[in-house]
Amino acid sequence: MSITIDPECLAGKLEWIHCHMPSWMHRQYAITPEKHRFGHPGALLIDDSPSNVDAFVARGGRGLLVPRPWNAVWGRDPRKYLQENLENLLQNQ
Repeated sequence: MSITIDPECLAGKLEWIHCHMPSWMHRQYAITPEKHRFGHPGALLIDDSPSNVDAFVARGGRGLLVPRPWNAVWGRDPRKYLQENLENLLQNQ
């Protein structure tokens, strides 16, 4: 999740977390451009940038790429893709 100067951006990201993530994850997030710093075993990054996900995974975390026109998973239904892959990641902890 990227930070912008628009407060609506942060509010939208938090709303997405509350709508799409399990309730136990509602207070386990970081909004920062320095995402790679949080990469460690047990940590998960959901992002649309392949380079952010790669850097996070290189530090030991798990990454889930959000389908967007600029990445390899574009063309897939974002909600279905995230739901299915998030379930797989959580089951294989």
